[in-house]
Amino acid sequence: MPLAIAIEMIQTMSLIHDDLPCMDDDDLHRGKPSNLRVLGKPIDILTDDAFLTLAFDHLVDPTSYLVDDLIPPAHIVCMVAKLSRSIELEGLVIGAMVDIESTGLIELLQRYARRIGLLFQVIDDILDVTQSLKKLGKMAGKDLISDKTIYQKLMGLKESREYIKELLKNAVIN
Repeated sequence: MPLAIAIEMIQTMSLIHDDLPCMDDDDLHRGKPSNLRVLGKPIDILTDDAFLTLAFDHLVDPTSYLVDDLIPPAHIVCMVAKLSRSIELEGLVIGAMVDIESTGLIELLQRYARRIGLLFQVIDDILDVTQSLKKLGKMAGKDLISDKTIYQKLMGLKESREYIKELLKNAVIN
């Protein structure tokens, strides 16, 4: 369980970090005021630091690799269904590396995690340019306004949607 806790802490830290002024400077996160707006920049940064530091504390816990604490392979399918972000998918791979001896399965999970992470990013880019503040729960169109490199700029909206289908097919089949 310490591995799962560490991954969750790092994921939470990355979400808080993403709302900082030097990053996306978002007022909203999932439709609610971001930590930055509620707590202010100093507390937000300290919260980030605390999550990351505590995550490493969980990773170096000498009891983290006890057999009772490991995730059985049968539960990996359930985990995948709940995961949506790349860092969470890396957690899947870390769990597999601790609990499964088959390097073939680990490589398969790594490839799957990379593809699902990329799929998430392409979908997120599309939603940013096609959805409203109300639907997104955050400011829409910010990536275009800040001139970020997004898939719609690289290949167009129609092609990005086709790329999603290809990524999804490849993530599941291969």
